[in-house]
Amino acid sequence: MSERERPKRKSLYDEMDLPPEKPQEEPKDEEKKTEQETPSEQTSSSEVTTTQPAVSVESTLSKQKEKFESSLPRWVNAPWMFIIPTKEDQLQSWLESWRAVIVDYSRIFVLHVLNIDDVRQEFPFRNKSVNKELSADTLRELCDFMIEEGIAEWLDYSRVRLRVYWRSHAEWADRIYGFMMDTGRVVDLHTLYDLSTYEQEWSTLPTVDITKAVEELITQGKVRWANRDQTAVRFIIT
Repeated sequence: MSERERPKRKSLYDEMDLPPEKPQEEPKDEEKKTEQETPSEQTSSSEVTTTQPAVSVESTLSKQKEKFESSLPRWVNAPWMFIIPTKEDQLQSWLESWRAVIVDYSRIFVLHVLNIDDVRQEFPFRNKSVNKELSADTLRELCDFMIEEGIAEWLDYSRVRLRVYWRSHAEWADRIYGFMMDTGRVVDLHTLYDLSTYEQEWSTLPTVDITKAVEELITQGKVRWANRDQTAVRFIIT
C-alpha cells in the first residue's frame, strides 16, 4: 500500500473526542498592557494591607473601653459624687473612690500621661446620663491627692499634664526582664530606644521612666550598661 493510500491515524484528541490544542498566540497589545499594570495593582494591595493595623487599633480601643466601663462602680451615676464633700470623713472616701477610677482609666487604656482637659471630656468624668461632670478645679484636686500618695506628678506648671504611676519602676523592670527572657532577646544588645519599640505596655513609657526601670534591673544584677554613654544595655541571665 502506498503512502497516499495509507489511512490517517487518529490523534489522541480525536480518540478522546476533544478539540485539538490550539497553537499559542502572541499576546495582544491589550494583554501586554494589563501585565504591565500588574505592579500597580500589587502596590494598591500593599496599600490596603497597611491600613489594616488601624482597624486593629480601633478594635483594641473598643475592648479597652468595654473593660473600663464594666469595671466602674455604680456610684459614677450618682449626681452627688461630682461635688466635693465638705465633711472631712466623706472627703477622704470621695478622694479615694475617684482616685481608683483615674488609676484604672490610666491602666486599662495604657496611658502614662493624662491631659486633664481631655480626661474631663471622657466618661465617667463627664456623665451625660445624669448631666454631671467634674470641673477642672475638682479634677486637679483629685490629682493633687494622687500626688500626695506618691502615684502621680505634674509635668507642667499649668497643671494640665499629669504623669500617673499605675505601676512602680520595679514592676516595669520585672516585666521588661520577663519579656526579654520569654522571647529570647535576653542575649541581644539593646539600646534604650529599642525598649520603646517592642509594642509592650512599657514601650510607651516616657524615656526617663524606661531609664529608671533599667537602673532597677542594674541594681538587681540583671542588666549592665553596654557603653560609656549609658544608652545601651546587655541583659544578664540569672
